[in-house]
Amino acid sequence: MRQKCPLCGQETNMAVSGTFACDSCGRMLREIRVDTDMLLTAAGPMHPNEEKAIELVRRSQGEGKPEKRRKLILEAIDLCHDCLEAHRALLYLGWLGDKQHKKLDLHNIKSYLLHVFHEPEAESEDMRRQMIEELVNGPELNTCLALAPDRELFIREYLMHLCRQYITVFLKGDSSIAGRFMGLQLGSIQPRVARWVVVMMDNADKADLPDPFRRMLPECLRDAFVMDIGGAAYLDDARREQ
Repeated sequence: MRQKCPLCGQETNMAVSGTFACDSCGRMLREIRVDTDMLLTAAGPMHPNEEKAIELVRRSQGEGKPEKRRKLILEAIDLCHDCLEAHRALLYLGWLGDKQHKKLDLHNIKSYLLHVFHEPEAESEDMRRQMIEELVNGPELNTCLALAPDRELFIREYLMHLCRQYITVFLKGDSSIAGRFMGLQLGSIQPRVARWVVVMMDNADKADLPDPFRRMLPECLRDAFVMDIGGAAYLDDARREQ
């Protein structure tokens, strides 16, 4: 399996376990799991207590309850405030498990920020502004960007995470979009999801997003669809049908 090195941006082979050298730049890397993503990070030198903090983050991924997951992540940050993996895990968790956001609300899910590009008319004008502001300038995102060795690479990984989750959960997982009835799939799912991904790409293009978000978000929506749903030809067909 190959992934992009977070230090040089080139693809490298990944080791089965432990640390390994990037094929391109030769710097040492290690693999971590954050939510459902397998990511690469610089292997060292580590900050004080960073190894213990990363272990807490790993433990948090096995927790089913958001409250317990958040508690472990916050413990990791207390142990090592400069641990990028802990702050990334908190960023991806969104507001789930936060005591001030106990109300059941889809807006507590981080990837639901992309709903503003899916069905903007379903959100109030004030909520649309809040969602875009959190997407591109949230405090936890800014903390991660301050710690990340490559700002643009981190933003791309962040947007890919959101896009993959949104497409899988809120497009493919929506029976009215995917074309399911009483558990039965009616026709091909790829063209149905592709239509909405194209809508999201177009709305992202029109939105007043700062760079590199304006450039990267449509690209990540396209890449996430290709990675998890079907080939780019479905998106091309959907655009021709508009």
